[in-house]
Amino acid sequence: MILERCEKGMLATGDQALLEEMQHILTEHAEGMFLWVTFLLDDLCAQYCDDDIRKCLKTLPKNLKDTFNRVLSRIVAHNRDGLVKKVIHWLVVASRPLTLDELCDALSIEVGQKHAERRRRVNDKGRILLWCENLVHIDEED
Repeated sequence: MILERCEKGMLATGDQALLEEMQHILTEHAEGMFLWVTFLLDDLCAQYCDDDIRKCLKTLPKNLKDTFNRVLSRIVAHNRDGLVKKVIHWLVVASRPLTLDELCDALSIEVGQKHAERRRRVNDKGRILLWCENLVHIDEED
């Protein structure tokens, strides 16, 4: 998984020793929690430099509950909890998977409105993933 992220340009480090350290730490602490590894790889990929990656490796949450608490704390700290709740609400109640454009339209609707309003539409739909702190992922369309 780590090499795959490097090849896709998602993990910005050329330090082979650091990559091996990441592999060792994540494998050693995963205890079969694939989702835990996925969330932590997302965190590691968001770091700016090798020093930050190392700091992140030293402060890994111990389990999935701690991982989710850390994610939710970041959402609240950035005052995005209202938006994230709306995103998750729309994704849960939809009768089928939504496209990113459909999700943006849904987010622009307020209670009592009959249709989406252009002025309330998310300007940069790609940022939804950033705001949701890895709780939402997009499947690539064919």
